[in-house]
Amino acid sequence: MPTVYKRSVIWLDAGGRTRQTIPATLTGAGLLVGDMAAFSTAAVVEYFEGVDTFTPSTPVGGTFPDVQDIARLTFKTGAGDLVQLALPAPNVGIFLPDGVTVDPSVITLIISDAIGNLCTPAGVAVTAFVGGTRGLRVSGN
Repeated sequence: MPTVYKRSVIWLDAGGRTRQTIPATLTGAGLLVGDMAAFSTAAVVEYFEGVDTFTPSTPVGGTFPDVQDIARLTFKTGAGDLVQLALPAPNVGIFLPDGVTVDPSVITLIISDAIGNLCTPAGVAVTAFVGGTRGLRVSGN
């Protein structure tokens, strides 16, 4: 099987609307996206690219089986900027008895892996976990 690269490209139009395209290529989409931009009135404002990786796994379901259900985990940087991390289809066991508040003692592995690694778009790493709540994903990581 050949190596496949996918590039996530965010396009911005003159009205402020965005659209994501995800071309798959065998050698990288740099030239292709450049060619597309030459024939578009929208601008490429963000992209990332990498080898397409599939991991064989099966969802287990549960109380919140839909990926639209999330636990919104909030972290902060040393300067106090907030960074949110969305955990899709969270396990019911991560919540306190109220069913809404995340119990940080249950997600210590996530917290320890995020601190010093999860960052703002400017590259400032988070230094502390603030809290988490259950909700529906509107935006987030």
